[in-house]
Amino acid sequence: MHPSRSLGSGVLAGIGANVIWATAFIVGLVTPSAVPPIALAVGRYTVFGLIALALLPRAWRALRTLGPREWATALIFAAIGNVGQFVLVLLSVRFADGATSTIVYGVLPVALAIWGNLKRREVPMRRLVWPVVLTVAGLALLSGESFVGHHIASPGRYAFGVALALVGMLGWAWYSEANATFLERHPLISSRDWAGAVGIGCLPLALLLIPAAAAQHRAQPALGAADWLWLIAVSIVIGILLSWVATVLWNIASLALPVSLAAQLIVVGTLAGVVMVHLVTMTWPNRWEVSGLAVSTAGVLLAVRVTLPKRGPQASVTPISPSAAPEAVRLSDVGQLDHTGGSDLGMPVEHGLDPA
Repeated sequence: MHPSRSLGSGVLAGIGANVIWATAFIVGLVTPSAVPPIALAVGRYTVFGLIALALLPRAWRALRTLGPREWATALIFAAIGNVGQFVLVLLSVRFADGATSTIVYGVLPVALAIWGNLKRREVPMRRLVWPVVLTVAGLALLSGESFVGHHIASPGRYAFGVALALVGMLGWAWYSEANATFLERHPLISSRDWAGAVGIGCLPLALLLIPAAAAQHRAQPALGAADWLWLIAVSIVIGILLSWVATVLWNIASLALPVSLAAQLIVVGTLAGVVMVHLVTMTWPNRWEVSGLAVSTAGVLLAVRVTLPKRGPQASVTPISPSAAPEAVRLSDVGQLDHTGGSDLGMPVEHGLDPA
């Protein structure tokens, strides 16, 4: 693929994934009070897992080469970057509020850009200073009235919700960088096939959540027929869109873009989340939020400008890290993966395969 086209498709895929993910905050707001938040996680990731199983025959040629270490990685990614993160989003919205949870998750691009670039040294850190400053300033403006003028009925409950959002945000920052590293080191596994492997890992985790969902259900009013219909319908929709489609799009972006640039695209999800929350609640953004949206958008545009590699007439672009592909993979090794390169979770490895 032509380098510029690869970068362009990566940016579009990253934006699409984050806009889709932003709807998770709306799901938390519009969920009927009788529906336990964990029940939504069970429904969503059961659907995700069933989709992955249905597509398994098409992906089996690639996935059969995965060893126990790679499948363990898929399970860990399913737990931290998917099931656990979604449960934390839903609970943080319940304990705090949708706007605050969106803003807390808005810190993610800053954390991921710094963490990813420290590990990978993709661009000089000084080039990330102004994008990060603009992102932080935009988030401060977005949250200004929420934390200053917003009345909090229960400070303890609100703080717990913010803490849940912070844990989810930090976990997803780790997952995003580790997932990009895994895809680089396994070039024979496509973005779609790896999404399927993670989806299969989500299925047993979703089933393990059933007792917790049942316990929440017993502690709340009984679900009516309309509530059950809502739960089933929304589980199918978010299982397909938020899990399968968004995960495939994010895998594409992770392969095509430097992590520091992909991180800044997450701001798009924050902006979309704030706009969606106001649309659902039928309120207008205040001056703080409008200013924050503008400053954060400027930070994203600047990040794109300073992160993209400078190319001469003959230059070519290799996504993320050209040294990340395993040296053991040759034309004669098609269909075989190197399982000896070290940890797939971003730890240093031998043979010069560490992208940092």
